[in-house]
Amino acid sequence: MISSRGFTAPQIEAPASDVIDWRRHIHAHPELSYKEHATSDFVVEKLTSFGLSPERPTETSVTVLIQGRGPGRTVALRADLDALPLQEETGDSFASTVNGVMHACGHDAHTAMLLGTARVLSGLTDSFDGAVTLIFQHAEETPRAAPRSSWVRACSRAWTRSSGCTWRTRPPPGSAYPCVRSRTRTGRSSSATDIVEETCAAYGATATFEWADGYPVIVNDDDVAQIGYDAAV
Repeated sequence: MISSRGFTAPQIEAPASDVIDWRRHIHAHPELSYKEHATSDFVVEKLTSFGLSPERPTETSVTVLIQGRGPGRTVALRADLDALPLQEETGDSFASTVNGVMHACGHDAHTAMLLGTARVLSGLTDSFDGAVTLIFQHAEETPRAAPRSSWVRACSRAWTRSSGCTWRTRPPPGSAYPCVRSRTRTGRSSSATDIVEETCAAYGATATFEWADGYPVIVNDDDVAQIGYDAAV
């Protein structure tokens, strides 16, 4: 048993050899964004073999809920399924069998590790309260926002349906505060690709912000926002 700050958990023996085999299988059969059919089928097959009931929010993504012994918090863990349009030249025995496609960003390992997590947790459901939602995301490598937004909405519905949790995407009525803050920097910040779109407009305003009536709200730069405010008033 492992004890930490009054919490006692059973000793966990991770299925390391299986995780390695799963990773090498996925590595040898990479699929590009939105084409992860065999990969998602493989994930569903393994999850089902663990006695779980996976769902497909989209055609090539997978979610599964692992419910504990009683009510409590829900934790989400995510892995990504897609590979990159690169030619593998490693010569490994489990090298990509698909010309021009390779798992060069570790998604094969991410997926295999999350499958290992699913296998372990499926045998511990009488040891914890709450639930764990596992999310196997398709198309993580693509910068196109619209399909990803569809995936987020689908996963949000699955999350809400399974756990009673909700993702808030807008401030509550009457709130003067933003629900999301974002920050970035000039130049490179990570190896991932993504597109962030921020659209914020005011058509009609409360008395507190009557100056904004009919004017777009400018974000991301205090000086620019001040110009917008000055123009409005």
